[in-house]
Amino acid sequence: MGIADREDRYQITAQVKNLFDESFASAITSGGPGGSFRYLIPREADRYYGVTARLNF
Repeated sequence: MGIADREDRYQITAQVKNLFDESFASAITSGGPGGSFRYLIPREADRYYGVTARLNF
């Protein structure tokens, strides 16, 4: 979702990743301590949000 002017001088964009905060592993491998599994958790496994602003001059 974003806002921009007609001359494309500025743009403001909002983003939300993992809106429903569903945890997941991107990969599950063997080789952890005692032969257990290792779960590789990416950044997208947590909910986060941000705003990006761009200015053209």
